[in-house]
Amino acid sequence: MYNISSELLVINEKYGLVGFKQHEGYIFYGNLCLNHKYNDIILNNELYISMFVPFTFPNELPIVKDIEKKIDNKFHKNANDVLCLACDTEIILDLKSRENATICDFIERYLLPYLYSYTYFKKYGKTPFGDRSHGSEGIIEFYKDYFKLEDIDIAFLFLEYMSLKKYRGHNLCLCGSGKKLRNCHGIKAIDLMKKVGIGNISNDYNKCVEEINYYKKLKNKKRMLEYKRMQQKKRLQYYLFPPKSPFEISIPKFYETFIKKD
Repeated sequence: MYNISSELLVINEKYGLVGFKQHEGYIFYGNLCLNHKYNDIILNNELYISMFVPFTFPNELPIVKDIEKKIDNKFHKNANDVLCLACDTEIILDLKSRENATICDFIERYLLPYLYSYTYFKKYGKTPFGDRSHGSEGIIEFYKDYFKLEDIDIAFLFLEYMSLKKYRGHNLCLCGSGKKLRNCHGIKAIDLMKKVGIGNISNDYNKCVEEINYYKKLKNKKRMLEYKRMQQKKRLQYYLFPPKSPFEISIPKFYETFIKKD
């Protein structure tokens, strides 16, 4: 279990956040101040946040909320005002690669760059670092980069395999190389599962499936609404511009067929 008590004073003095112990972790509140430079561009901003840090950090990541709803919903932010800093598995993998990763590391490597990126985006209309897509698309992009794949659909297959199936090294690799998994991408898959845990990978998979299903339902709903609009339009056209009676239509045809010949 991560001992955060030694960091409480540092986090308060360095970032102005006040922390309190709770049942499953620590909760921090305060104005996170930005005064940072990137490529000779200095930006200033502040964001009033709450940050819940579980005792299981870094196996579980802090949850950071935008209390004053200052960040635009179009930026990387979820519907419940939780900041979307990056793919969770990517952050855990990065923090675990560092010796004795701390909350200060998390703030410096992800939270402050997020605030800088948002401030830069608001000022210049683009992000300074180049970032991943939001939501499930960004998650799958991480797995695509991690396994060094060219096809994003195959990256999703790897995510699905690690989440739902038991590893079998003698199976053919999902990348389509024709090699066995243990002789191809299996080593990286095992390494990832050991470092971040299957639970976090499964969370990534569930997030992707949930979002995919949501957009499928939304798409079907839009199709149904469009179909209903078309039906209503046809009914309206029928009542406003009713079709000619069969008798009216048959007269010209009869005339052309018989009378005109005479």
